[in-house]
Parts: sequence; C-alpha cells; structure tokens
Amino acid sequence: LDYAVSLYDPNKKFDFYAYVNGQYMPKSTQNHYYGIHALFLEVLKSREISREASICQTRLKWWEQVLSDIEKDKKPREPVGVVIKAAKENSKINFKLLSRLVDYQLFDIDRGDMQSMTELEIYAENTRSLLLYLNLHLLKIDDSNALTAASHIGRCLGICDILKKLPFYLAVHRGYLPQDILLKNNVYFDRMWSKNFDGIMNEEFYDVVLEI
Repeated sequence: LDYAVSLYDPNKKFDFYAYVNGQYMPKSTQNHYYGIHALFLEVLKSREISREASICQTRLKWWEQVLSDIEKDKKPREPVGVVIKAAKENSKINFKLLSRLVDYQLFDIDRGDMQSMTELEIYAENTRSLLLYLNLHLLKIDDSNALTAASHIGRCLGICDILKKLPFYLAVHRGYLPQDILLKNNVYFDRMWSKNFDGIMNEEFYDVVLEI
C-alpha cells in the first residue's frame, strides 16, 4: 500500500505550492517529501485546533511520541508516521529537525506574544526554514550556500505565513505581530480597529504590516 497517496490531498488542500513543488521532486523522494510536509501541516494544525493550550499540547506531545517511537525503530500505525519512518530509513534527512519542529511549537504555546522582529524570525526559522533544510536533505544537497539560502527564504516564507493568517490570529488574540513594532506605530489591540467598529483597521495597523 502506498501510504503517501493518502498524504497528497492534505498537501494539496492546505499548502498548494508545496503540493506543486512535490511534482517536480525525483520520483524516488516524492513519498518522503509529501510525508514530511504532511507532518509539518499536522504539527501546525495541532497548534491551532483549540484555544485551550492543554489540548494543543496533548496533540503535539502525541506527535512527539510518534517521532520518538520511530527513532527507537518502533513500527508506527499512523500513515504519516509510516512514511516518515521510511524517509528516515531511505534518505539522508536529519531526523532531529522533525523533533525540533514539534518542540518549537510546544515552546510557542508558552512563549506569549512576540516581543521583537528577532523573535518572529526565530519562529519562521523553526517552521519554514526547517522544512527547506529537509527538502535539501532529500535531494542530497549539503552545501553551506544552499543552507544559508534556505534559512533566509524560510524566514521570508514564515513571516509571510504570519501575515496571511493575521485575520485568524487577531480573532483568537494570538500576538504574532512584534510588540516593539506595534508600540513604535502606536498600535494597541483595543485600538486596532476604527472607532466606528465597522471591521476596518486603523491606518497605523497597515504601517505595522508594511514595516514587517
């Protein structure tokens, strides 16, 4: 059974560009690629399934256990886990990066609001950049310039992810906009909207987005 078949649809639905990119990966790595991206999506969704931190932590710790079992050479039952185990055994991925992805999301729950642009870059590095490093590993590319490019591009993509999801983050009062830039532009959560309460953001909010 090709478990990766069951991973194409979530990639296509939730990260279409990653889905398209996968079509151009070597055939021998496509299953691993889609499995890694499916895990990435599952980990990020685990962070957003509830406003209750304990529920999100439970889901993330479950994935943490799945990866720990794979590292101990235990056979997983969950389709994503099956493909991740195959990727570990048949490619040169740095498996610890997958655990780091989960660990950072657990840290993110307790971190609180972003305080600076540096913190936002660190968030992006521990999400999208990790994914690009793993893609390079699948392609057997071990080059310092390529890894540096992946770091910078990953940070860019991670920051763009935050900006695209701002309506959701505002709705759940999750502070991913750096506090120092908000204060610099005189933007506070309770003053972010126009005084008419018509759903229109104040001009200062757009200044924050442009600066980021």
